[in-house]
Amino acid sequence: MISTQKNREEKWLPVHGYEEFYAVSSSGLIRRIGKSNCLTQHADSDGYLYVTLCVKGKPTKKFVHRLVAYAFVFGAGESLQVNHIDGVKSNNAYSNLEWVTAKENIRHAFSAGLNRAGAHLTSGKKHMWFQGEVIATCIKSGKETVMQGAKDMRANGFTDSLVYRCVNGKLKHHKKHTFRRADADI
Repeated sequence: MISTQKNREEKWLPVHGYEEFYAVSSSGLIRRIGKSNCLTQHADSDGYLYVTLCVKGKPTKKFVHRLVAYAFVFGAGESLQVNHIDGVKSNNAYSNLEWVTAKENIRHAFSAGLNRAGAHLTSGKKHMWFQGEVIATCIKSGKETVMQGAKDMRANGFTDSLVYRCVNGKLKHHKKHTFRRADADI
């Protein structure tokens, strides 16, 4: 009975950019036009739900919160971000979404306690990457460059946060280089 009630309240609109093929509901469900089954939603590494839309054999990953916001929330814009008002990334109901600037989204995350100063740098762990050398190895030539700290990495043309992600196994390579801690060779 509950699902019948929910379906009665559910409103469906065409998916922005896929109007002939897919529809999105006011609660965040996605389905093919003319079908009753909803697409399976997956969570990315940050917890945002996405679906894979396929047109003419070409699959495209789309975030559910953006599809819902384009259909149901006034003020859409390519340069704007979609904020989850309650901070729950899986709650993609249109009433929980709003279009905001990147600055507003960050402010909301801090004020709601969803993000802490420096949390993106440490993830609650003590990191030692500023204390020691990192070796960059060119994938093509095998040439190695030894760097000490973020300033040195930037001076060599690398983005320090991406280097650290490589060192920690979260990313395979950056700018056609692999990275490892020098003390890992000991």
